[in-house]
Amino acid sequence: SGEERDAVKEAYVKYKGDMGKILNDVIGVTYEDEERLRGMINDMIESGEVKAFRCFVSEPEKRKAKRRKAAEREAEEAEKVLKEVQKNEGAKDLVSLIQSRQQRNLASLDQFCDSLAVKYGKKPRKTK
Repeated sequence: SGEERDAVKEAYVKYKGDMGKILNDVIGVTYEDEERLRGMINDMIESGEVKAFRCFVSEPEKRKAKRRKAAEREAEEAEKVLKEVQKNEGAKDLVSLIQSRQQRNLASLDQFCDSLAVKYGKKPRKTK
């Protein structure tokens, strides 16, 4: 979109072609979008819209690999956190289930005790 293109252009100029900083700065962009953004920036360079920064044009493969590994680590960490949250939500459901069963059991115990009291409790004597 036009807004994204403007944001990418602004970040490119601001960070002088540092792709890592561009990816961090542009909202809604992830590591998977890097090649698409790279193509967008190359188009801007070819059209003369922005100048080519050495940092962008001759970026070493090691930096790309480092960004990729960092993104994978972050994704794994996010997955772990998601599983932990889901596990805790399951525990909350379990707690509520146990509490409702406990309340139901208490109610039936009260009914049982009341029926025993009626059956075996002292009955008022009739006075003669």
